[in-house]
Amino acid sequence: LFTSSIPMLHTYKSLLYVWSLTIFFETVGLEWLYVAKEDYAYITIRSILFQCISLGLLLVFVKKKEDFIYYAGISVFASVGANILNFIHSRKYVSLIIRQPLHLKKHLKPIFILFSMTVTISVYTILDTTMLGFLTNDYQVGLYSASTKINRIVLSIVTSIGTVLMPRLSYYVGQKDEAEFKNLAYKSFEAMFMLAIPCAVGLSIVATPTILLFSGKNYMEAIPVMRIMNPIIVIIGLGSLLGSQIFIPMGKEKYTLISVIVGAISNFTLNLILIPHYQAIGAATATVLAETFVTSTQLFFARKIFKLRNIFSVFLRYFLCSSIMAVIIYFPSVHIQNPVKNLLCTICLGIIIYFTLLIITKNQYLFSIINNMKKKLKFSDKNDIM
Repeated sequence: LFTSSIPMLHTYKSLLYVWSLTIFFETVGLEWLYVAKEDYAYITIRSILFQCISLGLLLVFVKKKEDFIYYAGISVFASVGANILNFIHSRKYVSLIIRQPLHLKKHLKPIFILFSMTVTISVYTILDTTMLGFLTNDYQVGLYSASTKINRIVLSIVTSIGTVLMPRLSYYVGQKDEAEFKNLAYKSFEAMFMLAIPCAVGLSIVATPTILLFSGKNYMEAIPVMRIMNPIIVIIGLGSLLGSQIFIPMGKEKYTLISVIVGAISNFTLNLILIPHYQAIGAATATVLAETFVTSTQLFFARKIFKLRNIFSVFLRYFLCSSIMAVIIYFPSVHIQNPVKNLLCTICLGIIIYFTLLIITKNQYLFSIINNMKKKLKFSDKNDIM
C-alpha cells in the first residue's frame, strides 16, 4: 500500500518488493527456539555458512551499480535466508503438527506486551532514515547510512553478549536463585563495557580511514555523523542488557515497553526538530539522544534490582582505559595516509594498549577470563594424554 500510494517510493519499488521477502523469512525463522535451547553451535555454523555463500554470490553477481537488485536479494539471503534451514532443523526439538490443545489465553498478555515492544522498536529504529529521506534528500540518507554501517556491525557483536546469556538468566529466575542471577548480570555488564567502550572510542579515532575505505571520498561528510553516532554502541549495549536480557526473564516486560515508547516519541520529535536544520547530523543527534532516554528510563527501573553506582563504577574504569588508549593511538592515526594501513596499525596498537592498561590496573574480570581459559586448556591437555 505504501509503495503504491507514495510517489516518492515508486523509484524504489523493485527494491522494496525484494526486501519485503524478509517478512516471510522472519516468520518461519524460529530463531528464539535455538536461543532458548542454547544451541549456539548450530547458530554459529549456520551463520558463517550463509555469510560465506553470500560473499561468494556478491563477488559473482554484483559487478556494477546497476546490479543493485542482485545486491538487495543477496543481502536478504545473507540476513534471513538461513531461516528456512531453521524451520527444517526445528524438527529436532518440536513437532510441527499440533497434537494437543493450545492454552493460549494465559500467554496473550505477555505476548501482546512483547509484540507492542517489538513494533515500537522497529518503528523508531528505522524512523531516522525514513524521516531523513522525506525531509531532505537521498544524499543525506547516503551519508547517514555510510556513517552507521560500521558501528551497527560492532553493535550487533556487543548486543550478542546479552542474547547468549538470556537463557541462563531465565533459568536462574525460574529457580528463584537471586544471587546467581545478579552475579551473572553484573558479569554481563562487565563484558559489555569491556568490549563496547573501547570500540566506540576507537571508532571515533579511526572514523576518517573507515569512511574512506568502506564508502569512498564522496562520503567524507559522513565522518562527523559517524563520530556522533558511535556512543550508541555503549548506550544500546547497556539498554539491550537491561531491557531484553534482565527485565524480560524477570517478567517485567512492561518496563522495556515503557522505555521504548519514550524512545519512539523522543526520536520522532527530535527528528522533526533537528533534521530540517542539520540534516544527517540532526538525525544522528536525535538517535543518540533518543537511545539515551531509553537506557536512562531502564536504569530508573533497574535501580530497584541493582546498585547503579556499581554499574557506573564499572563504566568509569573501562572509559578511563579507553580514553588513555585513544590519546595514544590518535597521533599515529592522523599521520598514516593509506586507510588500510591506518586501520590495521591503529586497531592493533589500540588493542595492545587497551589490554596492557587492563593488566596494569589489575582488572579482575580480565584475570578471571584468563584463568578460566588456562583451566580449560589444562583440562583439554589431560584428556589428550588420557
